[in-house]
Amino acid sequence: MEKTAGMVRWERREGMVRVVLSHPPLNILKKAMLDELRELVEGLDLRGVRVLVVESDQKAFSAGADVGEHLPGEVAGMLRAIHDALGTLLDLPVPSVAAVRGAALGGGLELALSCDFIVASSSAQFGVPEIQLGVFPPLAAVLLPRTIPERRAWEMVLGGQRLGADEARSLGLVNRVFAEETFSQELEGFLATFTRHSAAALRAARRALRLGNDWRERLAEAERLYLEELMAHPDPVEGLTAFLEKRPPRWAE
Repeated sequence: MEKTAGMVRWERREGMVRVVLSHPPLNILKKAMLDELRELVEGLDLRGVRVLVVESDQKAFSAGADVGEHLPGEVAGMLRAIHDALGTLLDLPVPSVAAVRGAALGGGLELALSCDFIVASSSAQFGVPEIQLGVFPPLAAVLLPRTIPERRAWEMVLGGQRLGADEARSLGLVNRVFAEETFSQELEGFLATFTRHSAAALRAARRALRLGNDWRERLAEAERLYLEELMAHPDPVEGLTAFLEKRPPRWAE
């Protein structure tokens, strides 16, 4: 069974579901694409599935969310689309793997963080550059400090620092780094780690590992800070507009 049309494709085989991001050229996450991803994942029959992998058929895993859809009038709907779509992955009853080749930036990194494991090609890049546009990434602000050392998470969110694959691996953001030329083969070997186990045991163990995870409560507060406090200031609109107009921002403060 598979879905071959749209910006998100999927197929199921041998106890595995593969979700493929397919929005040329960089898998920019538009609201319509995020809604498609959410509807796809929510509609999956996961009986007998041991692992779900999210991957890309483009040169980037995802270079981030659509900047234009973060302007006033659209930003609330865009944040809701991002958080609803990625929430379906965070709440998935089976293990999930993000297979990252190329850039995973902004919303693209948030998408990868929403999976239980991240495997990367040696050329992969990770970052949340939103601060350069006068905004911040709510979900990454919640998930990164739980994934890598807190001070490095702050450096990424507040400083816009990017990580290469090897550094991301040393910090615990990435589980495995594979050479570009052997990535597909080694990814299959990593996924086989799960496909040989009991689906029932994997589901129960994943639920146990997630006990006490209050990401929804923390995300709700981060989203409130973004929409009610930050967006009331002129700097976010200036930063986003400057990016779209390809000019330096002129901050109010």
